[in-house]
Amino acid sequence: CKMTGKSNVTVLPNVTANGKSDGLKLVLRAPSATAAGVDMRLRQRGLIAEEQAALIWFHGLGDTAARWEGKFTELSSVPGGVRTYHPQAPAQHVTSYSEESSGMPSWFDVCTRDPIGIGEPEPAAGIEEAQQSVHRMIDSLVDAGMPSNRILIGGMSQGGALAIAAGLSYHAPLAGVVSMSGWCTHRGMLPDHIDAAQVDTPVFFSCGSQDTVVAFELTKKSGSLLVAAHGAANVTVVHAQRKAHPPKRQELEQGQAFMRAC
Repeated sequence: CKMTGKSNVTVLPNVTANGKSDGLKLVLRAPSATAAGVDMRLRQRGLIAEEQAALIWFHGLGDTAARWEGKFTELSSVPGGVRTYHPQAPAQHVTSYSEESSGMPSWFDVCTRDPIGIGEPEPAAGIEEAQQSVHRMIDSLVDAGMPSNRILIGGMSQGGALAIAAGLSYHAPLAGVVSMSGWCTHRGMLPDHIDAAQVDTPVFFSCGSQDTVVAFELTKKSGSLLVAAHGAANVTVVHAQRKAHPPKRQELEQGQAFMRAC
């Protein structure tokens, strides 16, 4: 599987738990024709209060950031408030959809579909560059005054896979990692992929037992590997009884409850 893409620049404002923007902006750049070169940076430093927390949420393959805005209203009860960031993936070639589309929103390449299955290459093409971009995004938040242990990263589907890969390999402790309908991109090398700084970082991993988009064989295996590599005390695995790919309301509430507790 090979991944190529087009240059892309998207600017999105920070959105707090009450839905209001405060002007802190997230800039995503793909400076070359290779989408693996995505560079994510935060502008306007010094706007973060020490007691605040942040959530960076990554949407799924072919989806948009806008569809997830306003989904995490229950985080408004977190003391100090939560800044939520919804980056938009660049449009790029995806192997499993190459016959239908020359480019679609994607964080890295995907080679299987209907469903995305256990045969996905590991690590996926482009995932290393994508997770480095996420690390730079977290670094920018830290530089702006946000302690790393007050930063949560999470995502849906492919975005959840990216959150696991980037979150568990970050060099400083994070508040937590959330994946809904995602999978592990480093299944055969997961213990070595987890940075020592994440030894106590809690992980919430949920998936659908009859999901038709991402195979349960892949997600169930991913959950088991996370428990084995990161410890049962650190990993919450939820096998939701659903055929639909998106999480149902109860599952979304479970995820938010996890995030509030981090």
